[in-house]
Amino acid sequence: MIVHDLEDKIMKVWNTSDDLDTVLHFIDDAEVDPIDFKDQLMNLIIGIQGLHERRSKMLFEEFEKVLKSNKESEAELMDEVAEVEKEMAKIRTDRFRVNNL
Repeated sequence: MIVHDLEDKIMKVWNTSDDLDTVLHFIDDAEVDPIDFKDQLMNLIIGIQGLHERRSKMLFEEFEKVLKSNKESEAELMDEVAEVEKEMAKIRTDRFRVNNL
């Protein structure tokens, strides 16, 4: 499930492109006083910048969770491999003893 969450965060970062399309539409259709236009445009861009930074931070946090989860899974797998190797060594030892009787 963690990888799915990461994918969701990656997709949300692409929303910045949609946000910029909205700003371009605003610029194209703007019928406001030039001073108000500049102020509104600056506010839109500052808002998009803040959203993009937040989305990117959330994406990185999710990425760190995936790395941690993979590391924990790898450690568990290595523990299981070690147990199997111990069992195999025991079986080989037992087989050797039986063959040398």
